[in-house]
Parts: sequence; structure tokens; C-alpha cells
Amino acid sequence: MCKALEDMRNDALAEGRTLGRAEGKAEGRTLGKAECILEFLGYLPGMISESLRASILGEKDNGVLSNYLRLAATSSSVEEFSSQLS
Repeated sequence: MCKALEDMRNDALAEGRTLGRAEGKAEGRTLGKAECILEFLGYLPGMISESLRASILGEKDNGVLSNYLRLAATSSSVEEFSSQLS
């Protein structure tokens, strides 16, 4: 393989690794935020349904999760939190 092609290949591999790490970090932050929401809700009166748990853990939009976190921190019960999601 010629030097130029090898350099291009190595650059592409390095860029792919960097992008993969960045995506992994973003996914980790999103999952961490979802878990924090569930932890907040766990301190509130009421049961966290499996569908609510799945909905929170399945949410990938960080802005939506930030709103959920704010709601969880200010709700007086799981039911109040759930009713504000609709």
C-alpha cells in the first residue's frame, strides 16, 4: 500500500475511534441522567410502573431528560410526575 493511502486509512481509523468515544460518552451521560430521574422518583410516594421506567430509560433526547429531571425533583409523587408527562 502506498504511503498516502496508508496515512489516509490511519487518519480515518483515528477519526472513527474519536467519534466512537464521543458517542459512547454521550450515551453514558444520557443513561446516567435517566438513572438519576428514576432515583429521584424512588424517593417519592407511589410506584414506578415498568412502562414509565422503560419510557425514561428509552429516552435519548438530553433536553427531554433534563425536563424529566426537573419534574422529578419538584413533584410530590410519582403520579404527579407521570401526569405532567402527558
